[in-house]
Formats: sequence, C-alpha cells, structure tokens
Amino acid sequence: MRPVSLRVLVTSRPELHIRLGFKQMPNGTYQDLALHEVAKNTIKRLLYEYELSVIHQARMLSPDWPTTDQIRTLVDLAVPLFVFAATVCRYIRTKGGHPEGYLNKVLQYQKSTFSQLDRTYLLVLEQLLAEQKEDEKEAWLHAFQRIVGSIVILESPLSIKSLAHLLQVPQDNSNELRRMRDS
Repeated sequence: MRPVSLRVLVTSRPELHIRLGFKQMPNGTYQDLALHEVAKNTIKRLLYEYELSVIHQARMLSPDWPTTDQIRTLVDLAVPLFVFAATVCRYIRTKGGHPEGYLNKVLQYQKSTFSQLDRTYLLVLEQLLAEQKEDEKEAWLHAFQRIVGSIVILESPLSIKSLAHLLQVPQDNSNELRRMRDS
C-alpha cells in the first residue's frame, strides 16, 4: 500500500499559542503564510485579477479586458485603502451595468485631485444618484444628506428604529435607511 499525501489548510489569526503549537511540529510538516507580511499591493492585485476575471467570464467581455496596465492603475489608486479595491470591484460588477464603462470611469479618477476617501465613495454615490428618476433626484439628495449627515455625527451607530425616529421618517423606509447607514 502506498502512502497518501494529505494537505490541510488551517487559517487563523496569528495567536501566540497557535504559532507555538505549529513550531513544535517537525520541520517540513507545515508551511505558514502570514498575510500581514505579504505586500499589500500583491493582495490588491490578486483581488482585482480574480474579481475582474469573474466579471469577464460572466459578462463574456473582450479577451483583452482588463489590461495589465488597467489593473496596475487600479492597484495604485487603491493605496493605502483596501476598501477602495473592494468597493471598485463591487461597483464594476453592478448588475445591469457596463463593466468596461465603469472601469474606465474609475480609471479617470487617477487624474483627479480628490482625497482617497472621496475616490472610494464618489463613484458609488454618483451611480446611486444616476439611478434616480430626474424628478426624484433633489428629494433623494436631501434625504441622503439628512440620513448620512446624522450617521456621520453620531459617535456610535443607531438602530434603524432609532434612526427613523431621529429623522422623523416612517419605519417602512427601513430598507432605504439601512442601505444608507451601512454604505
């Protein structure tokens, strides 16, 4: 009977007792990788490559989409915020949207003077506003400013019920309140 090679993947925070337990194992029986030691640009590049390949395959886009230069630019834009990379991927993946156009729009922000935080959320906010009917945009902006403004000034997040009471809006708008609070 031939021996069977078995590999087991264990993920964990780098807790001392776990690291010490693995150190007691004979050399060559385990291999560790601490994600915090991997270059952040490498992680962001891998995230973009994976997420954009999923979009590419699902939407049957042209074979050269996205280009290596586009991914490199996205990685540069994401420094130092990982949340930017995750937000951009969700934005480009928007159902019913055009990934090529959304990617090009993101890449235009490299030439802007916006702060990193503004770059992160401006795309999403512009898209949300664009999805509103023309006659509802002003009311939507006013509601958004009231809700987000209230959330920003709070030290700790309120429940949806408390937020609705504070803003004096019916609780049947709770899905909209929740979406704005959590975004």
